[in-house]
Amino acid sequence: MVQQVGEVLGRGHALFGQPPSSGGTPALSSGTALATAGDLVRSGQQRVATLSGVFPATYTQFATDAGPALDAAADKDKNLSSTLRESASTDRNGRQSSGSVVNGAASDTASLAPATRTAAGQKALINALRQRLAEQQQVITAHQARDARLAALVRSLRYNQSRSGAGMPMGAGMPLGGLGSGGSSGGASSPLSALSGLTGPAASLVGRFRSQPGSGVTAPGRFAGTPLGALTVSSGPREVAAAIIHEAQRRGYSPKQTTAILSTAMQESNLNPKARSANGLWESIFQQDSSYPGRRNPNLAISEFFNRLDKHGGPASPNIWKSIFWLQQGPGYPSADVAFARGRQAYLTEIQSRHGAAMALYREITGGMAV
Repeated sequence: MVQQVGEVLGRGHALFGQPPSSGGTPALSSGTALATAGDLVRSGQQRVATLSGVFPATYTQFATDAGPALDAAADKDKNLSSTLRESASTDRNGRQSSGSVVNGAASDTASLAPATRTAAGQKALINALRQRLAEQQQVITAHQARDARLAALVRSLRYNQSRSGAGMPMGAGMPLGGLGSGGSSGGASSPLSALSGLTGPAASLVGRFRSQPGSGVTAPGRFAGTPLGALTVSSGPREVAAAIIHEAQRRGYSPKQTTAILSTAMQESNLNPKARSANGLWESIFQQDSSYPGRRNPNLAISEFFNRLDKHGGPASPNIWKSIFWLQQGPGYPSADVAFARGRQAYLTEIQSRHGAAMALYREITGGMAV
């Protein structure tokens, strides 16, 4: 038993890597460089202010737009740097805590070994090792929740900017960690997407840079709802729905597929993270069995549901309803059709029964997006 406990504790400890001393230095340097670029743009605007002609006028327009956009991008990079540093620190702390549990178990075994010739001594050693296993589980569970929160913060970082007036880009945008119920949170597009809409020489300048191979410039992404990581067991139905919608869109599911997934969650639990079946075997938003790690954490429950649905047809599924049936009713079968043929077919009707309400909630959260 001692050897088995040691192996289990070792596997738990192996979940924590050895991160670098800081993961945020590159982003911090980038943020500083972007802030400097914003200052240079404004300085150039002052220099040409006394001149006349097409170029000064065009440059003034460019600087008015680009200065705030560069400042906003610099702030985002600085926030990214802070989050990366916190992530590295969290992983280091988790590894240290986990290592302390492993070392404590070894110490318990050594100190109690002389007494294990008696039944009382053996019982004391077993109790001590059980306590160490419980401590290791607590460490892992705590860091799973922290990792989910930090991942959500990174996903919520937006570089694409809102527009005002005559379509000129401004330096607005949701700050890192601005996780609200509903609303919109964009993907991590390039800071240069904030400079779209420029005209004349300024547009040409940005366009040439965007066209360079390896520049890393991508089109802005936009997802409705709320990134995973902000949910708790006390989150309400609308908050849970917003997280499901965001994750479905992020993974490439269509609006129709997303509403089918949402309908399933509504049928299974009424979007209640605390939901539990009468026999106690199935829990949480999608009523998952004990094979789902972290099912009592609503963020992990949703994430793992999508991880498994991705393997049972995913966004490429020709019939998302049957793919969901396959996952929920017969994941061990070789196909959705086989699972449906051999499973409790009434389940399909049950999850479809909430589709109308799911579409209405989807439109409410996405601001009227078509299904």
